[in-house]
Amino acid sequence: MFDVWVALQNAWQIVAGMNGIAYIGFDRPAAESVMRMSGVKKRDRGKLLEDLSTVESAALPILNSK
Repeated sequence: MFDVWVALQNAWQIVAGMNGIAYIGFDRPAAESVMRMSGVKKRDRGKLLEDLSTVESAALPILNSK
């Protein structure tokens, strides 16, 4: 999972406005692409996406606290 998470470091969706930027999450199609290209078996991708979403949920408050 860590390898996929690191590969997604530049695939975050960001909204920019007058008050700065806000991270809204990682790009799901990019995650699917990274998993496929990394050789993650199709049957394991759903669980891995759940795990990535859990880590994303923990990261978003930290990223948006600035």
